[in-house]
Amino acid sequence: MKQNPRQTECTTTGTFSPSQEGRRRRAMQPQPNADLTPFERELVTADSSISLSTCVVLLWISACDGVISDSEVQQLSGFLPESEATFLRLMASIEAHDTDVLQLAMEHLRTALKPEHRALFLEFCILQVLADQTVHPNEAYILRLISDAMWIDEVEFRSFFEHISGVAWEAPSDMSRASFYRKQDTEDEQEQRERQHSHHARREVMSLEEACKILGVSRDADAKEIRHSYRRLAQLNHPDRFEQLGPAAVAAATEKFQQIEQAYRCLKVRHA
Repeated sequence: MKQNPRQTECTTTGTFSPSQEGRRRRAMQPQPNADLTPFERELVTADSSISLSTCVVLLWISACDGVISDSEVQQLSGFLPESEATFLRLMASIEAHDTDVLQLAMEHLRTALKPEHRALFLEFCILQVLADQTVHPNEAYILRLISDAMWIDEVEFRSFFEHISGVAWEAPSDMSRASFYRKQDTEDEQEQRERQHSHHARREVMSLEEACKILGVSRDADAKEIRHSYRRLAQLNHPDRFEQLGPAAVAAATEKFQQIEQAYRCLKVRHA
C-alpha cells in the first residue's frame, strides 16, 4: 500500500499535517477563565461586576449576625443576581466562611469606584447594618473591614457612622477573649426571646412597633422628635444620593425611603 507523503513526513520527521497543526495550536492557547476561582469567573461574566461585588458585601453584612431580617432582604432585593445558581453559590461561600470571596469583592469595589464613591459605598453599608436598628459585633467587624478596604481611616469612619446613626461609634469587645462569647451568647438568647415575643404580639402592635423601629424612636416619642428623626433618615436614604452606585443601589434606597415615609405617616396619624 502506497503511503501518503504528508503522513510519512508527519511520522518520520515530527512535523504535523495542517489539521493536526491547527489542533495543536488551539491546545496551546491559554483557555479563558481557566485559572480563575469560581467567584472570579462570576465577576468576569456578570452584567455588572460592581453590583455583584456589592451584593456579596451586603449579604455578608446581613448574614453575619445569624439572621437576615425582612428589612435587610428588602434592601438587598435590587442587588440579588437573577441567576438562582449564582445566588446559591454566594450563600454557600458565606456559610463556609470563605473570606477570600469577601476580600476579592471589596478589592474589586475599591479599584472600580472613585474615591468619593467609596465613601458613599461605606455609607450605604452602614445604612444596611442599621436596617434592623442594631449593630451586631460581627457587623461592626465587617464594617471596619470595609472601611479599611476602601482606604477610609478610623477618624473618617467614626464621623460617617455618627453622622448616619446619630450616635457615637462603639468598637466591639475583644473577640479573642472568652468573656466576649459568653456575653454574646446571652445577648443572642435575649434577642431570640424578644423576636418570639414580638411574633406573638404582632397582630396588636405590628404597625406601631415597626414604625418606631424604622424611625429609631421610642413609642412615647413626641411629634418633634419623630419629625426630626424622619427628616434626618429621609435625607440620608434619599435615592438621589446613590445614583453613582448604580440602579440597584437607587432601588434599594428607594425601598428604604418608602419605608421611612410610611413609618412617618403612621406615627403622624397617631399624634394628630
